[in-house]
Amino acid sequence: CIRLRVPHRLSGSARLEFLSDHRPLRRADGVVLVWGTCLLGPGIDCHVVCPGWGQTVVLVERDGELWLKGGDGLWMNGAPVDGTVPLRDNAVVEGEEFRFRVEEIR
Repeated sequence: CIRLRVPHRLSGSARLEFLSDHRPLRRADGVVLVWGTCLLGPGIDCHVVCPGWGQTVVLVERDGELWLKGGDGLWMNGAPVDGTVPLRDNAVVEGEEFRFRVEEIR
């Protein structure tokens, strides 16, 4: 069984959640369908809920690419993020309580 959720009313992005034990061949807890913005953070209104984080990270879709919207304490590849910058393959995004790497699936 799969559920479609739109966690944030101001974003067209949605999340597909697997409710049963039937999973895709490559293990996944869900799928995020990004349109406009995608929120990663501790709130239940985020598309990807990250309970240990103290801030929300905003990803913006522009012309088929993902961009990172900067904020206080947000770094990418060792440099502070000011404004909105494109996310590239192997970029490392960091905040005070988190760190993740962007990987392009080919």
